[in-house]
Amino acid sequence: MIDYAIRLVMATHPQGEFAAADCNKFIRCGSSPRGAQSLVLAAKVRALLEGRYNVSFEDIKRVYLPSLRHGFC
Repeated sequence: MIDYAIRLVMATHPQGEFAAADCNKFIRCGSSPRGAQSLVLAAKVRALLEGRYNVSFEDIKRVYLPSLRHGFC
């Protein structure tokens, strides 16, 4: 899960290995390492609230927009 979270954060960096064309066009700088920390922590909280001890891909998918949005406002 950590690798998945890191790849999501790296996808926000323009001209990076995982960046999409729209990212290169509209974003000047990507999310920081704190973005990855926020993403993982929010996914852990979501898993615990649903009664699970392990984070799933679905947890990360559900929290990545709110977690990473703060860097792009």
